[in-house]
Amino acid sequence: PTAAAAAAAGGAQGGDAGAVAGQSAVAREDLGEDSRDDSGAGRSTLRRSATLPPPGADPGLIELLENIAARTEGRTEGFSEKEILRMQTAFNRFKIPGESDLYAEDLFGLLSYLGHVMTHKEGVQEVLREVTTYDYMDFGEFLSFMEKFTAYEREEFRKKFDEFDEDGSGEISMQELRGLTKALGFMPLRQMIHEAIEVVDQDSNGQLNFDELCTFLAVYSHREGFTRREVSELQRQFDRFSVAGSGLQRGQRLLPPEALSDALVQVFGLQVTAFTHALGEQLASGQGLQKSTFDRGGGEPELMNFNEFLIFARKVRENEHQVCCEENPQLLSRAQAKKEEEEFRRADLDSSGGISEAELCKVLLKKKYTPLRSVIDEIMEDVYDEPWDPAESELDFDEFFDFLLVLSRRDGFLRSEMEELRRVYERFDEDGSGEVSAMECAALFRHVGYRVTLEDIRDHVAEVDANGSGQLDFREFLRLMRLYREKELAKIQAAFETSRDRSTNKIPAGILPDVLRSLGNDPPYPARP
Repeated sequence: PTAAAAAAAGGAQGGDAGAVAGQSAVAREDLGEDSRDDSGAGRSTLRRSATLPPPGADPGLIELLENIAARTEGRTEGFSEKEILRMQTAFNRFKIPGESDLYAEDLFGLLSYLGHVMTHKEGVQEVLREVTTYDYMDFGEFLSFMEKFTAYEREEFRKKFDEFDEDGSGEISMQELRGLTKALGFMPLRQMIHEAIEVVDQDSNGQLNFDELCTFLAVYSHREGFTRREVSELQRQFDRFSVAGSGLQRGQRLLPPEALSDALVQVFGLQVTAFTHALGEQLASGQGLQKSTFDRGGGEPELMNFNEFLIFARKVRENEHQVCCEENPQLLSRAQAKKEEEEFRRADLDSSGGISEAELCKVLLKKKYTPLRSVIDEIMEDVYDEPWDPAESELDFDEFFDFLLVLSRRDGFLRSEMEELRRVYERFDEDGSGEVSAMECAALFRHVGYRVTLEDIRDHVAEVDANGSGQLDFREFLRLMRLYREKELAKIQAAFETSRDRSTNKIPAGILPDVLRSLGNDPPYPARP
C-alpha cells in the first residue's frame, strides 16, 4: 500500500483536493536550507529534522522519500507515475471482465487490495457520491475518487492519532505506536516496525508526531509491511517462477497466475495452499478479483509484476491472521476478549489477559509442533521486545500471531536448521528444477541421518505433495522433515516416560545406554556397573 499510505498521508494545502491526492506528510530537510516558512507557523515539527534514506536503502525507498519531501514542500502534487500505474494495475484486476468500467460494489475490495484501511461503507459512499451517482466508474473517475478519498482517509488517521495523544502534546510514544497502527487497521509486525522507525525517527527521541506517523505508514507500506529479509525471499521465489515478458512488457519478469500458489507456498508454508490455490484459479480464469455477478465471460488472465506479487503476499498474511483469530478465539487480547469472555477465560487459565508460555505450548501441541526450548527462544527474539522470561513473560494476541507466523514459515525449525536443510536440498536437486524425486529424497534423508526405505518415502511424499506433482519442492521436503522429526521426538518422549525415575523426573545414568540403544543409537559410553 505505498500509494495508500504515502498518498493518504498528505495534508490538504488550502483545501486543494488535487494537492491532497498525492501529498504525504513526510518532510525532509533541504540541502543547506531552513525548511521553515517566514512565519515559522503552520509547519510541522518534522520540518526541522531530516528524513533521509538509511545507508544501502533500496532505490524504491529513496524515490518514495524524495516524492514525499517534494509533495510536502509544494514542489509537486498529485499521484506519481508509479502510483498511477499501480492503481491502474489494481483497477484492471477488479473491473468487469472485457469492459473498461468498475462496478461500484467492487470498489471496497479494490481499496482493501491497494492497502487502504479506512474502508467504512458510509465514508466510502459519501466520497463516491462526490464523483459519480452511477453504479459504474471508469479509471479516470476512479483517479478523481482516489484524490478525494486520500484526503478523507488522512482525516480519519488524524482522529485516531488524537485519540492516542491523550495529553495533547501532538506526539505519541513508540510504545503506543503498535496500538495506534493496529487501531488504524494495519497489521504491525514487530521487526517491520523497527525497520520503518529506523528511517522515520532519526533524532531517536522516542516520539512521533502526526507527520512522522504518516511517514512511518508510508515506509511501512513501501514493502507491503514485509521486512527486508522477507522481501528478499519473496523476490527469490518470484524470480524462480516468473517468465520473461513479451510485447510491451518485454524486459520484465512476470508471474503467470497458475504459478502464484506455488510461489507463495514456498514463502509461507504448506498451510496456505488452499487459500493461494483459490486465488491462482480465480486469476487464471480471467475473472480478475471482482465479485459482481455479471455473466460477461472471462477476460484474458494477466501476468503480474513483483510489486503486485507483494500485494498478494500481503493478502496471504492477512488471511493467516484471520485464520489465527478463528482458530484461537480464546487467546484474543483483553480488549477483544470482552466480547468472548467465557472462551477467553477457558484458555487464559490464570486470567492475566496475556498468553503465557504454558498456554502457548498447548497451542503448539494442538498444531502438532513439539515446543522445543531453542525454537521458542529464537522466535521470541523476533517477536517480543523484552528478554523473554518463560515463567513471567506473556504475549498479547498480535505477538502471538507473529510467533505462529514465524513458526509456520520455518516449519518449526531454527533459522540455521532451515538454511542448512535448504543447502542440502539444493545439493540433491542436481538439475536445479526446484523439485526432487522420491528416490532422490530417500538418499537425501539418509544423508541427514534418517533411516528410511524408498517405500516409506513414497508414502510420505503422497502425504505432503500439495501440488500433486509426484515430486517434492523445498517446502514439501521441509514439511516431510518436520513430520519425521516429530515422529522421532515422540519416540524419545515415550522412551523418557518409560525410563524416568518418578521421584526425580530424570533417567538414571545407569540405564541411559540401554535407553539410547532402544532408540537406535549407540551410547557414547558403556553402562555403569
